[in-house]
Amino acid sequence: MYQTLLLDADGTLFDFDAAERRAFEKTCGAMGLAYTEGFYRRYQAANAACWRKYEKGEITKPQLQYDRFAALVDFSDPAAANEAYVGFLARGSQLMPESVPVLTALKAMTPARKCCIITNGIDRVQRQRLRDSAIAPLIDGIVTSEEAGAVKPAAGFFEYAFRKLGLTEKGDALVVGDSMITDIAGGANYGLDTCLVDYEGSYGGEAPRPTHVIRRLTDLLALV
Repeated sequence: MYQTLLLDADGTLFDFDAAERRAFEKTCGAMGLAYTEGFYRRYQAANAACWRKYEKGEITKPQLQYDRFAALVDFSDPAAANEAYVGFLARGSQLMPESVPVLTALKAMTPARKCCIITNGIDRVQRQRLRDSAIAPLIDGIVTSEEAGAVKPAAGFFEYAFRKLGLTEKGDALVVGDSMITDIAGGANYGLDTCLVDYEGSYGGEAPRPTHVIRRLTDLLALV
């Protein structure tokens, strides 16, 4: 049914929670700070707030990276903390349990199908994580917000992705992701079918309604 799958990275294919926690723990050690769950939760809150601003176009990616550590007074040098964190995060290529078998099955079903990653994540981090991961041979392309010059959910991001990946027919592509804002709203506003990966079963029917809702990545196989 769909010849191209535009797959979100973090929270969809990659286990970002595991990678983020490990990277922050190592960053604390590198900066001479003690890691605690409370400290990590404070970072998560600051980081999430910065990403929301970035996705709305209120701050740049470099500002995001600096501000999330500057918001925590524990870090006397936010720039150095971010540099350490990004380095550790780039080595965190943990995958969701079903990513490899599902992508393998998708390729076996239709060898000509393209499976591509679309992500707002930091370009050098996402590319290294992909290169080091078991899904690297199964991915046909990656588009990041930095290279696109636009951020999901903006139409400009999807326009760039279509040009880069050589896509022409919107009806042949499906956006697959775990975010109602960046993936589902972004894809729908560009005129694409969308698939919400609702691992936690938290979707309550709010708009914009995804074309498909799945609870496990394996459910994707029945849609294509």
